[in-house]
Amino acid sequence: ASVTAHLRPWQAQPVEQAQAQWQALDLAALWPQAPQTLLTGNATVAPAGTGWRAQVKLSNALAGPWDKRHLPVNDLSAQVIALDGRWAIESLQASGGGGRITGQGKFVGATANWQGSGSATNINPAAIDSRLESASLDGQFAAKQTSAGIAFDVQMQPTAGKAPSMNPGAVYGLRLKTLLAKGLWRQPILELSALEIQTPEAKLQGQITFDTVSQATEGKLALTLPGAQVSINGQMASTKGSGDINLRVNDAAQSTRWLARLPGVPAFLTKTPIKGDAEITGQWQGGWQRQGQDIQINATLRARQLDIGTPDQTAKEPAWRLRDIQADLSGAMRALTLNLQTRAESGTLTGNLKVQAKAGQVGEGNWQAQFNAAQLSVQDTGRPGIWTLQLTDPVNAEWKQRGASQSVTASAGTLRLSGPVPGAATVKWTPASWSQQGAGATQRTTWKSQGSVQDVPLAWLALMGRAQMNNLGLRGDLMFGGQWDAAGGETLRLRATLERTSGDLQLLADNAQAGTLSAGVRDARLVITTEGDKLSASLRWDSERAGQAQADVSTRLRQFNGAWSWPQDAP
Repeated sequence: ASVTAHLRPWQAQPVEQAQAQWQALDLAALWPQAPQTLLTGNATVAPAGTGWRAQVKLSNALAGPWDKRHLPVNDLSAQVIALDGRWAIESLQASGGGGRITGQGKFVGATANWQGSGSATNINPAAIDSRLESASLDGQFAAKQTSAGIAFDVQMQPTAGKAPSMNPGAVYGLRLKTLLAKGLWRQPILELSALEIQTPEAKLQGQITFDTVSQATEGKLALTLPGAQVSINGQMASTKGSGDINLRVNDAAQSTRWLARLPGVPAFLTKTPIKGDAEITGQWQGGWQRQGQDIQINATLRARQLDIGTPDQTAKEPAWRLRDIQADLSGAMRALTLNLQTRAESGTLTGNLKVQAKAGQVGEGNWQAQFNAAQLSVQDTGRPGIWTLQLTDPVNAEWKQRGASQSVTASAGTLRLSGPVPGAATVKWTPASWSQQGAGATQRTTWKSQGSVQDVPLAWLALMGRAQMNNLGLRGDLMFGGQWDAAGGETLRLRATLERTSGDLQLLADNAQAGTLSAGVRDARLVITTEGDKLSASLRWDSERAGQAQADVSTRLRQFNGAWSWPQDAP
């Protein structure tokens, strides 16, 4: 860059002429937060009567979308005149964002009042932010200094008679259709008295007041999107806040399909079809200081029915159908209380779930939870009776996230399992863990779980095989127990056993008058192990009067995208 000037200090016009030139100027090199540019241009200043006239011309060889850290301006030219304390932009012309902008304005130095206006034609939002869909917009803008602050009015609408072009990298559904913004800027407060943003499928409107220094926000917004409506009314600041939110989902299938197009949406929504309706209402009190741990929340979820499909979306029936969902969440963010109950159906299985838990944020990226009570009752329509699984003691869990790494740990716990025939089994586990590091091709997932199962009656195993013990000619008090030790990562490590722990088997004698005979069971054992991708199972049976048996089978597993599966060509 270079600057030259001809000075005549003794004249009424001390500057006879001034000129500046610059080439390949990168604003990011001067200010790291600025966009990357390659600006080339010049500016000249020359006397005009008792005032000045200035011309500015520049071009940007590195124009591009703002979200890519570029400046969406290709070139700009302006003519400015200053006379008797008044400044005026006689003309301003710029190309960028796929279109052109023209403007003019004036400034009175003595009163510090100014005003300006302009128009835009053929502006493409995708050229300003590549995440938006392509469109062609025209608009008008105006601003002026008032005693209350800077008043502004912006209106954008589609270019008449011009169809939008396709942008393969855009988020479909975010093609801007209408933008209206009217408000006042009084430093540091931005007040939008009227805001409306409309796409072909969604509409946001309302009023917002935002403090750019303290980040305090107050307003009322209403969002309408496919299959759902959201309304928010309240205020939020560092130390205080209050408000309410309402989300009404009339068609979850439409809503999830639309949300799946947005960046940052969980993969679950992009791959899993959901149908049904739901309503969430909530209120909050408090500010965001200390990561919002002191915010008081009171929220409810009610849903008549939600159908959750499979990721491949090929099944005719949903993988799960949830009915009569009732969830209540209350308390501070550091100590939330959750009560949940619902009915669930999957294939021939129907069940009822009840959960009581507490959870809280104890730091940035760190949540802790305690499950105080949980009960699941399940019935298979093709088999008799109800199975009930119940948590006997509270279980603690913790989730941590640091950058691309996250982990979940759970404390030791005990479950009690009862079935449609007498008996109650106990399932115990030691502390378990799951962790994931990295992302994409470098992502690595590991997990570990150990535990045992005790007091499983033989009659349960017979029921699982769709047969009653009496129909098989079997009676007895044979009990089973087992252990598991499993871990996953680059390889799968598993050892699981189920074996006789007590009791015996009674057999019907060939002679009905003889009654029953004791089988004299010495050993009944099933062992499942893995070694690399090989899965092996070993069955042993040894008794005094019911014979001996031995069986060994093996197959292989395959790991794909961090998950283990059974290949179709495996033995």
